[in-house]
Amino acid sequence: HAHSTWPTYMIREFGADVPQAALWSLNPLLIIFLTPVIGSLTSKYSSWSVIIWGSFITAGSVLFMVVPAPLEVLARGLLEPIAGALLDYRLAGPVLFIFVLSIGEALWSPRLYEYVAMMAPPGREASYMGLTQLPMFAAKPVVGLMSGWLLSDYCPEVGARSTEILWMIVFATTLIGPLIALGFAGYIRAAEFARLKEVASEAASA
Repeated sequence: HAHSTWPTYMIREFGADVPQAALWSLNPLLIIFLTPVIGSLTSKYSSWSVIIWGSFITAGSVLFMVVPAPLEVLARGLLEPIAGALLDYRLAGPVLFIFVLSIGEALWSPRLYEYVAMMAPPGREASYMGLTQLPMFAAKPVVGLMSGWLLSDYCPEVGARSTEILWMIVFATTLIGPLIALGFAGYIRAAEFARLKEVASEAASA
């Protein structure tokens, strides 16, 4: 949705001159700086906990796209006395979305690879790492079709728009991932603890 729904939404909602590509470039920039800082701050927590929290924060970031108008009013009240007309306060929601999304991604993304590497049997780390990409690739055709439907129905190029419904649907579908993970937490963590015991046993015998 970040690469298919968001750009078209931004152009249709804010005009062709909106710097949507420049705004999105904040994401990789933030990731570069946030990942080592967040990694250091969360190093004492288990990978599982950090992945789950990061996933929920990532999903929750979409809510900033649901309520852009109140956020515009808030941003205008806080920043206009300082920045005047230098800022486009309508973009408060999208900017907060990118910022919070980046925090969530900086939490879960590196720890996911760490978790997968730990769970993989010896010599199969690369295969397991590759498998972590399968859900994303499987989601692409579904999201592509979904994006077209959402934009056509809730953010048409011409006519009335209901973009809050669009982003609530995206939020609901994004939330499915961490909810499923929590639902299977007992099974997943049992396998994790068994693997940790196996690793400790291998280290002791070595």
